[in-house]
Amino acid sequence: MKKQSTPQLLAAIALSAILPMGAHAATVTWDGSEADNDWNNSANWDGNAVPVAGDDVFITDGSSVTATEFNGSYTINLSGGSSLIDPTTSIAGGVLRLGSTTVNIGAGSTFGGGSFLDLSGGTINFVDGSSVNASFWEHKGTNAFNFELSGSGFTSINAGNLLLGGGATMADASYTVNADAFKGIGTLTLMSFSNNAITDSDFQTATLDVQNLDGGRDWELVYDSGNVNLVVTTAVPEPATTSLLGLGALALFVRRKR
Repeated sequence: MKKQSTPQLLAAIALSAILPMGAHAATVTWDGSEADNDWNNSANWDGNAVPVAGDDVFITDGSSVTATEFNGSYTINLSGGSSLIDPTTSIAGGVLRLGSTTVNIGAGSTFGGGSFLDLSGGTINFVDGSSVNASFWEHKGTNAFNFELSGSGFTSINAGNLLLGGGATMADASYTVNADAFKGIGTLTLMSFSNNAITDSDFQTATLDVQNLDGGRDWELVYDSGNVNLVVTTAVPEPATTSLLGLGALALFVRRKR
């Protein structure tokens, strides 16, 4: 069993302390005033300007915004039942390419519309209750996937057919689970795929971490090739052999004292 590790969390804290010293990204909010849901229509954004690479983008009003490709480091925040989809919602030309973009998907919000998701260097952050609607989910470049559990666990993400493109392997990906709110034990399905493209041995070459586990629980992140699922398992650690020997010696001592 793997144990909780914290280096990534400490690195994130250190990074947050450094970032304010650099250039500040603009905050751009979707207002959807043109009612055409087109990302590239400047009138749909506050300030009447389409976001540019590096901007923090907020889509919060429940709109289904259509887009195709992001060339640069956007941070896109979806909440309030909003979705970011390709314009055709079909594989015939329906492709969303992340580039180096980070997508934060809130509960009740969706990324993709039956599309081909080319993840190409992107990061996706899921909370419990977020969703993906994809025909194909293609790892490409270096990708990061983060899952935030709720107190009740996690609602599985349906990610379509898993592909490895552009020479990418699972070693180019990282999967991190934040278990701060989840106090239970057992197996939670994080993602379900439609095809069996990898083995657990492949998956174990990725960078895997579960953060904020209290009570000393053990954990495992595994790819269940039989059910084509990505699962996280938390369990109460088995007592160490030395501890069992110690308890046995204590019991014997108590018996002799009687």
